[in-house]
Amino acid sequence: YNDCPASPLDDESDDEAVVYDPLTAKTHRLNSTALEIWRQCDGSHRAADIAARLTDLFEVSLVESQKHVDRMIHELQSLQMLVADEAALSYLPFEST
Repeated sequence: YNDCPASPLDDESDDEAVVYDPLTAKTHRLNSTALEIWRQCDGSHRAADIAARLTDLFEVSLVESQKHVDRMIHELQSLQMLVADEAALSYLPFEST
């Protein structure tokens, strides 16, 4: 995944950020978990890598982290804040079909 041109506004902190998307002219408030996931969706991290990082940062189980990552990736895509490329589609190991 590659993040879109949306960028945090000046009031970003470690706990949350307001992100402005110039393509839609909308702002989105991201809590600390969502912000970390969004930051890691830079095209170089797999979903599994992001979940492992959340496990360390927030002291939650890997299963819980995987749920957060899967849900947030889908939410960010629906808001057009992430653009999936073909290679990234293979990095969604947590989806159940």
